[in-house]
Amino acid sequence: MREMKRKYIENFAKENKYMTQIDKDVDMDAALSALSTLSANVEAISESDELKELVHSIPVGYSVYNPVVKFTKRAKNGRYDNLSDEEYCAKLDDVNIIGSLLHEKHGDDFINVDMRDAYARMLEAAVQVQTCLKQMHDIAMFLKVSDAVNVFEDEDKN
Repeated sequence: MREMKRKYIENFAKENKYMTQIDKDVDMDAALSALSTLSANVEAISESDELKELVHSIPVGYSVYNPVVKFTKRAKNGRYDNLSDEEYCAKLDDVNIIGSLLHEKHGDDFINVDMRDAYARMLEAAVQVQTCLKQMHDIAMFLKVSDAVNVFEDEDKN
């Protein structure tokens, strides 16, 4: 993630290397509106009662038996031998869908479904995003107001 962020910043710097003045064609009202909308969306994350209820509905440290491992063991023990090819393939498709959701944990016997750590990290990230959105909003507002009072007008014109 840090590498991706670093590359983004490097590319942004290269693309804007020779930029020496503000592009006045930007619709500042639209930009301010977009920043406000994004801020409201991020705020909704931390205020979501449904998300809190989901997180708190799962006991701390709760694990479930991995259905992919369970299916594989049952298949090796002949548990599905009486199924038709079509029925077996349907079950296998379902298990593959579940396996795709497990990512690198598909081989673990048990899957930890406690999401408190992920929820806490998400809330921390939301705070950081809000801080950045506020900074961007303040800068955009400064640029809008400054343009309105001709702060960026060349002094040589007077």
